[in-house]
Amino acid sequence: MEKVIAWESVEPKIQEVLDELVNKKKADWPFVFMAGGGGGLLLSCLIACFIGYSTIFLVIALFIGMLVAYFYKESKRNEIYKQKVMPRLLELVCPGATYNPKGDMPYSVISSSKLLRTGLDYHNEDTIRGKVGNTDFVYGEAKFSHMEGTGKNRHEVIDFKGFVFEADFNKDFNGITVLSSQGFKLWSNIVFSKFSRCHLEDARFENKYRTYATDDQQARYILTPALQERIMNMNHTFSKELGDSDLSMSFHDSRMLIMVPSHTNRFEVKYTAAGVKKDYLALTLMIDIVDMLNLNLRIWSKE
Repeated sequence: MEKVIAWESVEPKIQEVLDELVNKKKADWPFVFMAGGGGGLLLSCLIACFIGYSTIFLVIALFIGMLVAYFYKESKRNEIYKQKVMPRLLELVCPGATYNPKGDMPYSVISSSKLLRTGLDYHNEDTIRGKVGNTDFVYGEAKFSHMEGTGKNRHEVIDFKGFVFEADFNKDFNGITVLSSQGFKLWSNIVFSKFSRCHLEDARFENKYRTYATDDQQARYILTPALQERIMNMNHTFSKELGDSDLSMSFHDSRMLIMVPSHTNRFEVKYTAAGVKKDYLALTLMIDIVDMLNLNLRIWSKE
């Protein structure tokens, strides 16, 4: 098992940047009031030219102007956080890993898993690539959505939003095996047209997950009783520590993909050590997946 550096040793290494961010936030307030207020005043003048002067419109315009100015500065501070804090955390948690805040996880990583239907809009950010022992992995936050309705009723429907973890599996195999917890949205029947429901011996696992496979025997080869137990423990850990649950998994091309829905947008700017600690915890749990599922144990033909 990889040794995880204690938070107490991590905190001093990022405190200097946190102080910088706090000071920058204080220094940015005059800009918010002046530039934002000026922009709001200009907006109110434009509104007055068309519909006449109104105190209410003036207040609203000033508020909007300052809000835009604030989030503009917040985005700049967020860039500092991603450039300075995240690499330091990652260097301590997983030396040698690379981090791309804009995201560079290919759509094919998820589409080949058969967990989601095709044709969805895809957005990815905060992609991390690295290696733990013999196991290479890629991690990132992802969002899949599609549009429904027409005209004024047209709106975005989110199919998935959360984190994705894809890694080398410790067994060579063919075919595809997918599983989802009972609470996870099941996908179109078209997706599972070549799959059949696979029933496993562990009643607790059966009660928690639905398993589909292109080859029933192959699914049992992959989902050993030991791995089933590890998956349930991992899901419990995510739910307890991060508030995430309802994970889904796919095993294909001798690789493994985990998708965990989450409403939390991680790795965004924080101003306190307590806030950064949550990102640290998310990173350590990500790395721990390799140990939780015992992926570094090479099985038979897997070297």
